Amino acid sequence: MRKILKKYSGREKRRVEDYLHKISSIIVAEAVKYNAKIVMENLKHIRSSTNGKSKSIRRRLNRWNFRKLQFFIEYKARWSGLSVDYVKAYKTSSLCPMYGCRLNPNEQRLVKCNRCGITFDRDVVATLNIFKSGCGSSVPPERSLMKSGL
Repeated sequence: MRKILKKYSGREKRRVEDYLHKISSIIVAEAVKYNAKIVMENLKHIRSSTNGKSKSIRRRLNRWNFRKLQFFIEYKARWSGLSVDYVKAYKTSSLCPMYGCRLNPNEQRLVKCNRCGITFDRDVVATLNIFKSGCGSSVPPERSLMKSGL
């Protein structure tokens, strides 16, 4: 029984690692194509944030490969000569990327800015805020395009 379990658990691990390698290769290839810098949020101590949560939530979160995908992206990007930066993820999904004010939860995944009235998905907000802090830009890319008339 243990031999069979070991065989199949190893197979699943290899499949996941293969998938992560393929995803990281696609991400780095796109970054190389545009000569872009790769910016990711710092996930080094994310598992410690699950302390105090229920047992089922801890089990689900501990099955995720948080850092492995980042590791694959980082070493492939550095191999290709691209720079990789890590940004603190604090409040990235709860601040408006346009004005920096606090967003109000609208639905389960949506948040709304009272100042500009735009409704965002939490993940999109976090992505734009990580872009801003990683690239040193105070204005997200779509707003800078609006100003330039494109």
